[in-house]
Amino acid sequence: MMHWSRKCAAWLPFLVLPGLTFVGGGCGDGGAQQKLLDDAQRSVEMSLDKWMQGEEPASLLAGPPAIEFFDEDWNRSVELVEYTVHSTYLETNGTPRCAVDLTLKSGDRPPEQLRVTYEMVTKENRLVIARDPMS
Repeated sequence: MMHWSRKCAAWLPFLVLPGLTFVGGGCGDGGAQQKLLDDAQRSVEMSLDKWMQGEEPASLLAGPPAIEFFDEDWNRSVELVEYTVHSTYLETNGTPRCAVDLTLKSGDRPPEQLRVTYEMVTKENRLVIARDPMS
């Protein structure tokens, strides 16, 4: 007889988008969890690359996959000089999160380094990536 802890019984959310699939799974499904983490990190990296190239966040909606990206610094046209992904992990509710070190430049001020966290969910057939305001 198998006993499942509450943590193991929880299922990760299923995130499915054209060209990008986040697969959920239960406890012991390390391969599916790793794929979810890898896909989440790739989505954040692809989005940040667009920011570094000077594109607008709305350019990501064309996809694939269609991504809606929320970061106030990007919306304010702050320049992203460089970034480094620090870690990608799952919250206890299964939501993928990605901690990233950003180097931002605004006007004549010296570059500023920040560590931020992006959270990912699906909404109406698109991936929504939003910067945690508490990070």
